[in-house]
Amino acid sequence: MIIGISGESGSGKSAVCKYLSKKGFYIIDVDCLAKSLYEKIDSEGYKKILKTFGNKILLDSGKINKRYLGRIVFKNKSQMKKLNTIMFPLIYKKLKEIVTILGKDKKLVLDAALLIKTKLQKFVDFTIIITADRETRIKRLLKRKVDSNIVVGMADAVKFTKKDLDKAKLILFNNNDNDLQKIKKELEEFLDKYYSFVD
Repeated sequence: MIIGISGESGSGKSAVCKYLSKKGFYIIDVDCLAKSLYEKIDSEGYKKILKTFGNKILLDSGKINKRYLGRIVFKNKSQMKKLNTIMFPLIYKKLKEIVTILGKDKKLVLDAALLIKTKLQKFVDFTIIITADRETRIKRLLKRKVDSNIVVGMADAVKFTKKDLDKAKLILFNNNDNDLQKIKKELEEFLDKYYSFVD
């Protein structure tokens, strides 16, 4: 069984995944996976991104400057769409390989901000959404020392509609620091239906 975890930037999705990792779940971080698919010079992802965004995104080493690429896509939705169009077919293909190797009988978590809005949802048996209000998320991102030029773009990169929320088995609200303990308890009670939470 594979659990999908989705949430906006600054919602606390990573904290929830970290907690589940301590409970024995194997976390597949789609953001990290995506970066690994264009990190290697001359890989398929590298070539396609370079063709779309040009040499200006390269470091002196020839590798893609992830920070600079982030500035481009988080400040312009059309540029983000271009990047997603390149990367999601590659991510989907790689995830199929990973899931095949690991097997669906393991305790797997797919951590993906755009899970519900992409074909990645096909991999999961059910989805849990972590969400928080926009102001709280922006404050959290600024505390992480995210580039102030892109922090609003990051906060608004994922927006859940009512239709999106209806697809989730569980919605967890993380609007203040005290919510995290409550969220952990809710998670344990919910997932105890499927897994044993013995430490």
